[in-house]
Amino acid sequence: MAGLVKEAEEAAQNGERGALYALTRRKIKNKSKKSVPVRSKEGVRITTEAGQIERWKQHFEKVLNLPVPQSAVDEIEKEALDINTDPASVDEIISSLKRLRNGKAPGIDNIKLTSLKWTLGLQLVHFSMSSITSRMIK
Repeated sequence: MAGLVKEAEEAAQNGERGALYALTRRKIKNKSKKSVPVRSKEGVRITTEAGQIERWKQHFEKVLNLPVPQSAVDEIEKEALDINTDPASVDEIISSLKRLRNGKAPGIDNIKLTSLKWTLGLQLVHFSMSSITSRMIK
């Protein structure tokens, strides 16, 4: 340990960052990894990795799968959403395209935004967008 510290001090004084980094990494690798003990519902320490994983699974299923309160369901049912399901108009499509930024990566359809904005005719865009939205609604 003392030799390792002395080597690290010499490397730091000589400006040898690579050697200092290597010595630090060697010291860190020698430390054993400590894990926090996991306990069962009864308070008994679980020592096996499979048992600990199963206990974490039980814990998160209990915490994350809470029932939805009836008051929240009632509130959602009362609220009527005003959603326009008509096909998009030319003005809506133009407005949407103008708000998008140039230079972004194309989506999964691999169509670049600049292609939509400049090379395609707006009527073609309107036709394809309105047909897509009408198909999505149906």
